[in-house]
Amino acid sequence: MIGSVARYYSPDTSRHPSEAAAELGLRHLAEGGTILLCNRTQVALVFAAPAASPAQMAFAIRYSSGFVQVALPAETCDRLLIPEASAMNAGMSSTAIGQCVAVDSVDRITTGISAFDRSQTARVLGNPGSSRHDLVRPGHLVPVRVSPHVSDTEIPKLALDLTMRVDMAGAVFADLVSDHLQIRQADEADAQVFAAEHQLPLVTYARGRETWVTDHLT
Repeated sequence: MIGSVARYYSPDTSRHPSEAAAELGLRHLAEGGTILLCNRTQVALVFAAPAASPAQMAFAIRYSSGFVQVALPAETCDRLLIPEASAMNAGMSSTAIGQCVAVDSVDRITTGISAFDRSQTARVLGNPGSSRHDLVRPGHLVPVRVSPHVSDTEIPKLALDLTMRVDMAGAVFADLVSDHLQIRQADEADAQVFAAEHQLPLVTYARGRETWVTDHLT
């Protein structure tokens, strides 16, 4: 299990099954745990930025391409003076969602690339008391600006919504790579196997129904 303070909870069976299951995933995040998040087309490892640990970051780096991002509210990016990177696609809306210039924490890091360093930067990004003076750029962790206008089916928006529901405004996420064919991203079937193997909750967004279903795998 990734996250030293993470633990599993039994759902409240008196509630609607999907509500009780969703609460399970949220509580896991709130306790510092890592979850798998799936929107049917993409699977990502997700954990709360304010509580990011080196172990969680190392796990995300190990089982992804190594490209780790942090979904943040647009107002946080503005407060920290983190600009969006230049858009490669001129047709993309700059008001919706976008990768920003990579950053590093000013304090308690060395090169910025290690799991320890990137977890420290994630905690700075997720700390509401941080200021622009706590970060330098360019760096090694990529913030993603999420505005209210972005589609609710996008992984950054979904991840951020989950962490904000447990009062942590920042979500670290990295796309899971298929264990069978590591040149492609994992699909939902891969996610089921990975969640069972690593005892992680799998949270799936059901398109068109706007409901969360969490499989509590042991």
